[in-house]
Amino acid sequence: MEVKRKYKGKDVEMLLAAATIVKNAMNHKEFLQSKRTTWGDPFFGNLDKQINEAIKEYLGYDSAKKLRESSQQVYDYVSEAKYKLAEVKVQLQEDFRSDKPRQQEILTNLGFSRYGKAIRNNDQEAIIAMLYQFKTNLVNELKKEIVKAGTANQTLQDIIALADKLKAANVNQESDKSGKKAITAEAIMAFNAVYMKTIAVARIAANLTKEMPGFKDQFNFAKTIKSQNSTGKSGANASS
Repeated sequence: MEVKRKYKGKDVEMLLAAATIVKNAMNHKEFLQSKRTTWGDPFFGNLDKQINEAIKEYLGYDSAKKLRESSQQVYDYVSEAKYKLAEVKVQLQEDFRSDKPRQQEILTNLGFSRYGKAIRNNDQEAIIAMLYQFKTNLVNELKKEIVKAGTANQTLQDIIALADKLKAANVNQESDKSGKKAITAEAIMAFNAVYMKTIAVARIAANLTKEMPGFKDQFNFAKTIKSQNSTGKSGANASS
């Protein structure tokens, strides 16, 4: 009898997203446990262990460990890039509000106008492209103008550095995806069990934190997958 997946996309993407969501839940478990009696210790710890065991057993320990590490690195860099880009954008909008043409010119040159929507949708490739446009077009004169208007030079330098960091992390992640074992019906059943438990946590936690800025997206499966995988490269082959 064929065992069908209860989720869309790649197995490895689902498992890595599940691991990230559970990690986020553990970071906020005091609040979440106050809302759910069944989430008391060791609920999140046991779920994290279940995910790790599924990865180790069915993907291969060494390759899976490397993939989790490289994917977490990508996730961290994407999160940092989004935060710092948003920080710069709001300052540019306010600092050059009295000169709309110049404001728009700067936002366009640095990539905000072109990539803004894609970045909000966690398109990793768009974030990398924008970071390089930002790095290329932030010439010394423009940097001096922006810093003089009020934005900290260090923030600009951090964004420039993230361009190379995120690109390198993305290359490592794609390389680590190549090592995987054959997926059996038994594996799919284990993956389904992980998914069903984690998606329930994600949906409930997202609702519980919906009024808390920055929290809700930490429990969004689709956005978590997009932020730690290259959109357009990962494909939709569930068996990969």
